[in-house]
Amino acid sequence: MATLEKASFLDGNSKVKANQGINTDMYRVAIVHKMIKDKTPFTLGTTAGGAKVYGVKFNDKTWPYQLTYSTTQKISAKNLKTESITKIFKGPNFGGGGKGTGGGVKETALTESGQAYYMSLVFNVKKKSLSCKDANDKNMAKAIQYVDATIPYEQFYEEGPEDWLNQEVYTKIANKVYAEYGGKLTAPVFCHRGSNFTKNIYKAKAVAHKHDRSKNGDNLAPGSFSNDKWNPGDIWLSSLPKTDEPLKGCKTFSELQKCVLDFSGEGQKNVTTVLPISLKKTGAKATLDKYNKWTDPKNRIHNKDGTIKYKGFTFGKGDKGDFFSSNDVYLTLGDYKMQLRGTSTTSGWQGSLAGARAYGGKCGGGNLNWYLEKEGKSITYKGNTTNDNWNEMNADKVNMKEFYKLYKTYLTLQDTSGAKKMKPIDSQELFEAEIIAQKKSSGKNAFIFNKNMGLMLIHQLAQLSTRKANDWATEVVRYAASNTDLSSFFIKVH
Repeated sequence: MATLEKASFLDGNSKVKANQGINTDMYRVAIVHKMIKDKTPFTLGTTAGGAKVYGVKFNDKTWPYQLTYSTTQKISAKNLKTESITKIFKGPNFGGGGKGTGGGVKETALTESGQAYYMSLVFNVKKKSLSCKDANDKNMAKAIQYVDATIPYEQFYEEGPEDWLNQEVYTKIANKVYAEYGGKLTAPVFCHRGSNFTKNIYKAKAVAHKHDRSKNGDNLAPGSFSNDKWNPGDIWLSSLPKTDEPLKGCKTFSELQKCVLDFSGEGQKNVTTVLPISLKKTGAKATLDKYNKWTDPKNRIHNKDGTIKYKGFTFGKGDKGDFFSSNDVYLTLGDYKMQLRGTSTTSGWQGSLAGARAYGGKCGGGNLNWYLEKEGKSITYKGNTTNDNWNEMNADKVNMKEFYKLYKTYLTLQDTSGAKKMKPIDSQELFEAEIIAQKKSSGKNAFIFNKNMGLMLIHQLAQLSTRKANDWATEVVRYAASNTDLSSFFIKVH
């Protein structure tokens, strides 16, 4: 939270209040006028260490608002200066921080750590539904005692994204979880983000993965079955001592599933001692979903066998199907859209899932291929692979004749939702000329790499029966959404 900005004062045409700090629940426009009247100094710059100035006049009629100030406490005409209010540090008077560490921390770490502090506030301090006024210094000083997070409270307070506070996201999420688990989690409730407690939980997952893989080989799960695909808990709440290792005795994924479910109070017990929570920024209201609430795959709640239908594909975002509009290829998997594209210009090809319950889940290219090979096909070559020997096809290895052939075959087969079908370019020569002409900005190699990888996957899916294509789509969505047969219970709040 460095300097004040438009969102500090306006949400559309509505004025914005401070959600915490010295002037909680006061409109920030009014705070500026109050500070001028009380002769409270403003701070220039992005940290609390900036120069102190004294407000004389505030023009809040049109944005950007202008503050006229004196560079000295004794006001005189020669010391006056007028600048945008965005030059002013968002300190405690405005509901921001007071120490200004200068930023540089990823937003994810800030928001997840911040949510841990608000969870402690609701479970340990207020023990009832929160209002924005409850996040004051006195209450937060008590809440901090039960939080073990990677970001100290002061740093979160100073640098956390302003919109999460203005829109009361932390409060909404904390209240939603408390409404569901307030009667099941006994205080004190320790709130973990990246702590030794959570590291020990994921160590138990590693032990189970090693054990089960030794029994099942590479058929167990994709080689990169990462921690967040087993359980994507961004923060973990626990009534156990901070030094506990609750899953240490679990040796298999099956044992882990049962233990996490029981500890969450969703299995044989109605008392919660360990609760993993996956976070997503809320809208007007917070919604809570429970994932992997089963120990037998036959009883799974989300994405049962074959329920995600492979419905087709499009080139580029939208329904026009313009092959040259972007590097992207989109798959339609049930109600989800999966964007196929490299994380780097010509490497790191993967699928990113978007939809009502997906929240940006990802499935790497090696995993897309791993699940495809379960159905008897392979994206780039034949034979069983794992992520350890998975290879993308580099742009300079693409056979342009085959590339053009795939383009001609699939351009008119897109799921373009009734849009007029596009006609293929008549010749390979003109096709290659179009690539060079259209993709200079992002580079020809980036376009060829991404589009070719997408086309090869589409081509292999076209060879599958409807049932097998749907099975593949279901497995991929499960993986992206941390909902595999090996994944453990968590709640998603969004």
